[in-house]
Amino acid sequence: MKTSPRYFYCCLIIITVLWIFAAHTGHSESLFVKFGTTEPFPSESPTAQALQVFQQEVVNILGPRLRLQIFPDGQLGSALQLMEGLQFGNIEMGILPAELLNPHLPILSSLSMPYIFRDNTHRFRVLDGPIGKQLLAMFEALNLLGLGFLDTGMKGFLTKTDPLSSPEDFQDQHIGIIRYCLEPPCSDIRCQLPTYHLETLGATEETILAENIAAAWQSNALTGLEYTPLQHIVPHMLPSEDTLHLTITAHTALPDVIIVSKRWFDSLEPQIQQALIKASAHMVAHQRECFADAQQREYEALQAQGLILNNPVEYEKFWEAIQPMYQAVGKQAGAEFTSILQRIRAIR
Repeated sequence: MKTSPRYFYCCLIIITVLWIFAAHTGHSESLFVKFGTTEPFPSESPTAQALQVFQQEVVNILGPRLRLQIFPDGQLGSALQLMEGLQFGNIEMGILPAELLNPHLPILSSLSMPYIFRDNTHRFRVLDGPIGKQLLAMFEALNLLGLGFLDTGMKGFLTKTDPLSSPEDFQDQHIGIIRYCLEPPCSDIRCQLPTYHLETLGATEETILAENIAAAWQSNALTGLEYTPLQHIVPHMLPSEDTLHLTITAHTALPDVIIVSKRWFDSLEPQIQQALIKASAHMVAHQRECFADAQQREYEALQAQGLILNNPVEYEKFWEAIQPMYQAVGKQAGAEFTSILQRIRAIR
């Protein structure tokens, strides 16, 4: 039987309408995004507040096209498991600590070198400038994408007797360095920066897992402890029979990194990619602002409990005292690492 042109055109119209409907239906389906973190991030924490900003920004731009759920406190696994999930695309986004990432991307430890940053202004100019963008781009080698650096604050030292205000004060001190996640084995000198830092100043180092802080401090085996802002370690030491000093040496600041699975990100439409990039930038800015406020409140609360705060220290003296370490690390780490350190120092 001969098919009429009218019948043919009717079929063509029906097929076209069905194709458009199917395409529209597929486009309107929400993408479900798992955003994992290894820290609990209580609702009042700077990062939790910044995550809310990120979620709202995504909703403002994309509407229902993307549904994002936060899985805090290791709900998606340990830090290493979270990283592996991101690499394989099983997890879409997350926040990872630099101390976990350094062994996998040793040049990132340039940000962890002691006294590399003169102050916070210098630090953020590096992180937000060409050097920071270069380091974030290097995550592609791990099948990851870095979208920004979150603030974790400049570190200091807690001591039971006298403050550590000058390089000479470190002589014969035994300092605990807290680890918040188990790092993979790494023989690279850049994975041992806290040890080399303290040894250069005449002190010794002992690694302590976060859950063992109180026992280590109460054993009196330590004379000091590295302090990271907003990690709430000081309540383990207060009240104390000793006078507790906190010296903000600002010797290093290990950032957290907003990470996205490259495999997943590459599959997205450009509009969604740009929305995630824009929302991440807003998240970084908001988190840093909240962090600065929370850090100041913490200092005031600790002083009210009897802690003696010593800030600032003589930066140039520490920078000069640490130069033997820079020479040793530069010799072993190579020209690329030395070059990026020089570029960081050159930024004003």
